[in-house]
Amino acid sequence: MRRRGYSRDRRPDVLQVVLCVAVDRHGWSVAWDVLPGSTGDIPAFVALLARLRARFRLGRVIVVADRGMVSAQTLALLCRR
Repeated sequence: MRRRGYSRDRRPDVLQVVLCVAVDRHGWSVAWDVLPGSTGDIPAFVALLARLRARFRLGRVIVVADRGMVSAQTLALLCRR
């Protein structure tokens, strides 16, 4: 799973993995996923959202994301019921 990908530390020489974590309103983790290091933010977000929808009956949610995770695709997925 360790792959070269976008490094926020500007270290393209280091292999990495992507860790996705979903937390509840108290900050406790309720789901997590480990993806290959070459996975971009949007595909990682889409994969975690699909996993959450399959596992939990989602109602009202609050998403905290940086601009790298927000796209027309992710907004459409969030608005879909």
